[in-house]
Amino acid sequence: MIHVGQSLQNGGDPDVALMARAIEEAGLDGVWCGDHLAFPGQWLDSPTLLGAAAAVTERVTVGWSVMLPALRPPAWAAKQVASVQRISNGRLQLGVGLGRPGPEWQIAGTTQTGRAARTDAFLAALPDLLAGRPADPSLDGTLAGTTLDPAVPMPPLWIGGRSDAALRRTVRFGAGWLASPLPPDRLAARARELAALAGPDQAPPRVAAGVFAAPGLDAAESAERLHGLFGLDAESAAALALGGSPEQLAEGLARYRDAGADTLVVIPFGTDPFEAAGLLGQARALLG
Repeated sequence: MIHVGQSLQNGGDPDVALMARAIEEAGLDGVWCGDHLAFPGQWLDSPTLLGAAAAVTERVTVGWSVMLPALRPPAWAAKQVASVQRISNGRLQLGVGLGRPGPEWQIAGTTQTGRAARTDAFLAALPDLLAGRPADPSLDGTLAGTTLDPAVPMPPLWIGGRSDAALRRTVRFGAGWLASPLPPDRLAARARELAALAGPDQAPPRVAAGVFAAPGLDAAESAERLHGLFGLDAESAAALALGGSPEQLAEGLARYRDAGADTLVVIPFGTDPFEAAGLLGQARALLG
């Protein structure tokens, strides 16, 4: 069964509760959001946003796509994960990534240098922290045997990115891979590489994919708007942008499913996000 979720608008002045309910009522499977402290646009705090979305929904999962734990002290990041898991009654999907170079590292009081090592230490400690067990202090000196309360179940874990390091991290932590937007053929090739890295003694990791979509716009206009919004070259924008009717959206989403993804995080652009949810819900129903 494929999961089709929608990324929340996080910028400007979004009505988080209304949008989360609209996504659920449209028949989609999940509400997702990214994570930044200082980034172009007016970003809301992601744990607060997901907690609000969880509080007004009952069925959909709520997920980070992706959280940047290296921006935070590891125990604090784990506490935020645990809080959203508790508020959502176990509906959290936890995507984790390294983040990009930029000013938010200094604003957070840390550095971008070493963010991979800090992320790995967080991922290694997280199962114990969420279970209420003392964290292994050797993983990160700041943990020093820290315990957190209340205990919550470990959520499904997704490693974000498209690099070789992201694939290796996915295998190391027994997680799923949440790919940044890629064309379906490229996603399929990388999924095969991921399965080869896992080897015969480990089940192939699950695959999720970010998907750009402008529901209701035709293919040419979708590609043009994606090109303008994200600065992609015309060829890349045309390969990544989905658009059109629910039937056309379903065909595009099916290509990602056929490429090996069982979870899709749709990033709407160029259209009203509430209208996007309705059209994506119809496309979701067509996928079965």
